[in-house]
Amino acid sequence: MKLGILCPGQGSQNLAMLDFLKENEIAKNIINKASDILNIDLFTLDESMDIFQNILAQPLICATQIATYKAIKSSINPASIFAGYSLGELSVYGCNGSLELEEAILLAKKRAELMDLANKEKSALLSCQNLPQSIVKDLCKKANTFISIINVDRHFIIGGEIKNLENFKSFAFEKGAIIKPLSVYLASHTPLLKSASEDFNKALKESNFKNPIIPAVSSINNTFICDKTSAIETLSKQISQTIQWEGTLETLLEFGCDVILELGPGKALSKMVQKLDSNVVVRSTSDFKTLDGIISWINKNS
Repeated sequence: MKLGILCPGQGSQNLAMLDFLKENEIAKNIINKASDILNIDLFTLDESMDIFQNILAQPLICATQIATYKAIKSSINPASIFAGYSLGELSVYGCNGSLELEEAILLAKKRAELMDLANKEKSALLSCQNLPQSIVKDLCKKANTFISIINVDRHFIIGGEIKNLENFKSFAFEKGAIIKPLSVYLASHTPLLKSASEDFNKALKESNFKNPIIPAVSSINNTFICDKTSAIETLSKQISQTIQWEGTLETLLEFGCDVILELGPGKALSKMVQKLDSNVVVRSTSDFKTLDGIISWINKNS
């Protein structure tokens, strides 16, 4: 059995993802440590706070994913490989031994700060479905927007300045696209954030980044990452380059992953895996009410 671990990114977070972490001492301690690092009690977040705000969302997601994995790690067979979607790619290295908790959380916060700083013009992301990639590329060029993420089944995330995204929406609607705005208020994974990539690269090089004990798949070129130099390069570049997520999942499947766990929040990545291969055993932590349920499911399928 090869177990693959997926770490999703910003956009689908909700406060329910903290609920079952309170019941596990390992997870609870990690969230409390992250709270101390961020100077905010993550367990007391409520609906009145904007958890989609970049500066809070990125370290919050990073902390919950690391806490979830660390809490189940000793009770399951070791993971064979990791992959992360957007911010989730940083969480990967907090899970697989490359980064200690404090550095992972601080780097998530730094990543958010640098991305916000680079977002000089108002920009955003939107979801575009139901069009072939060739047409989407042409529409992006026409509207001066960019393909941010290539998902499964003709599903693309488009990034750009707000005014240009409005033009893209008009062009895409004419072609029969299904358009949905996302709760991410900057054009992640596009050239508009090149300065953030450059500055984050410096921050990563200054950190105590270690070679990963368990390999990861790069989301921008779908190669296996087994050393810290490659990890640092791809982690920084993915802020301003297109994420090839369909290719990332295909690489995991070709590697032989037959059991895949998505570390939440949400179930979007699990559903994409099922579209690529319905025979793979895949679930999200969002499907479970307890960490014991996750452990039981993994061990049952090992």
